[in-house]
Amino acid sequence: MSANLSPISRIVLGLFLIFSLMVSLGTDIILK
Repeated sequence: MSANLSPISRIVLGLFLIFSLMVSLGTDIILK
């Protein structure tokens, strides 16, 4: 990870991580 990320890039990266986590949890619940 480069430390010179812009705030916008950090926000986008954070949203992407949260989205992927929600998707994985959602599919886990659906498959059960």
